[in-house]
Order: sequence, then C-alpha cells, then structure tokens
Amino acid sequence: MFGVTDNSFIVWAACMCAILCLRSLYSMIVGAVNELEYMNYGIGLVLLFIAGKIVADIVFHVVFPVWITLLVVGVVLGLSAFLSVLKRNNTPKEDHGLGLIADVEDPSSCPTDTPVEESYLLSSSNRPL
Repeated sequence: MFGVTDNSFIVWAACMCAILCLRSLYSMIVGAVNELEYMNYGIGLVLLFIAGKIVADIVFHVVFPVWITLLVVGVVLGLSAFLSVLKRNNTPKEDHGLGLIADVEDPSSCPTDTPVEESYLLSSSNRPL
C-alpha cells in the first residue's frame, strides 16, 4: 500500500478491508488464475512495477502520480485477461476418445445417434454449484 500513498490512515483502512475481504478475494483470484492462463504473468508484472516504483521513490526520489499506477495496473491485468480469453477461444477443440468433439456447447457438433445429457451442454463457466 505504501506504493500508492504515504497516508497511514489509508494504508490501515486498506489493510483492514483486505483482511475482511481476503477470503472471498482469494477465491476469486484463484478462479481467475485457473481460468485465465496469462493472469499469473500479469500479476507478476504488476508486483514488479510496484516494487520498481517503491525503489524509484526510495533511491531516486521519483514519485509517480496515483493515476499512473492505477492505469498501469488496470492495463496490465486487463491485457493479461484479454489475451487469456483470446487464446482460450482460439485453441483447437480436442477429441477425448468418445467420438464427441469437445465443443459440447454446440449440440449440432455431436452425433445425432448419441444421447446427449443436459450436463454435457453446460460449460465449465456456467455449471451450477
């Protein structure tokens, strides 16, 4: 937090919010990292940027405005999510040995003589819990 502000109250409040929301946020991030292949690289770049920003402030007394930090974080995470979705949508479908193509969201791609259960038509992103 000290990479964004020097105000100790804002840092304390952000830490308290982080502690209170940590469990749900962790679940969300784990889900995003599992679904989005490049999210690990995006998070790593954000951490590298924040570390460089702190070093630049301490060693060289260079202070970046908050809007630049937020812009870099947003662009890096957004770009990593976008590239992950783009790659996932462009990967070829695989045959899993059942005679069915893995694209089961489109029932027309399945053979007509094979019964298709409703659970096969649900993708992993919209399965009921």
